[in-house]
Amino acid sequence: MFSKNELLKTKTPSNGIGRKEFIENLVQEFYTTTNIEAQEQVTANLANFAYDPINFQHLRDANAVNLFFQLITSRNERLVLHGIAGICNICLDSLSQTEITNSKNIKILFELFETQTNADIIIHLLTTIYLLAANKSLSSNVYTKENLQRIRSLTKSSEKRIESLASIIIEDFGTLEKRTNAYTVVINKIFTQDDLDKFTMLTGDTNPIHSIQSPENERMVHGALLNGIISGIMGTRLPGPGSIVISQEFKFPHQCRINKDTTIVVKLLSKRKISLVHYECRQDDKVVFEGEAKVMSPRNNLK
Repeated sequence: MFSKNELLKTKTPSNGIGRKEFIENLVQEFYTTTNIEAQEQVTANLANFAYDPINFQHLRDANAVNLFFQLITSRNERLVLHGIAGICNICLDSLSQTEITNSKNIKILFELFETQTNADIIIHLLTTIYLLAANKSLSSNVYTKENLQRIRSLTKSSEKRIESLASIIIEDFGTLEKRTNAYTVVINKIFTQDDLDKFTMLTGDTNPIHSIQSPENERMVHGALLNGIISGIMGTRLPGPGSIVISQEFKFPHQCRINKDTTIVVKLLSKRKISLVHYECRQDDKVVFEGEAKVMSPRNNLK
């Protein structure tokens, strides 16, 4: 359960120290003590603090991410576990993600696959890798061809938790080849006034911006019509027949005009019972409609 500043104040004695100072003291204690047990206790506490977003700023100020990466290069298995657990927790912090995913640190993370056999360490590592991909701007740094090969090798692990996590990552982020070939549908279409008139009759949307009452260069294709085209592709081709859209998020960055070439691209990003589909429509190299949908797919579409 996450904390609030007001709650922390009520739990702090009048003569006690605040959370920020306490975290700074923990980091300092790690560097000043030579007692291994004390280091293990300190780092366990820091990893736990990294679970709560209210501590993210304090941990950044104390340079805890750097400490966590020092820990995962240790010969002490407990320190390694605490380090990767801390990274796993704080990787949800967008400001810490930049440091975690720099080329040096990504290399350190993936080297753990070669040096560690502890199942809990590997599970925290796989979870970290999966969570980082939530930030699409970072996923290309994380999911290189070499790194994906390392993860793919774990899909045959005898440890069920590792096998399951590795399989989910491969299914969701797979290979770039699958994303751009087998799991992509591209069609080209020109929307005409006849298309708009038929859609208007069906929906009752008589907004003049879709009719001949507006000049052709100002006339707009219905947003719902664009979404209907996408829905048709998802329900018949990708993921395929029987698929049901359960949620969507989309936007219209530019207006879609009639009598112009329109390129529609639908990509299957994850091939599971609940699949993730990305789609976009372009005119004159401008995106006029884009979004993502979660789609429930029949079992025979997952093969």
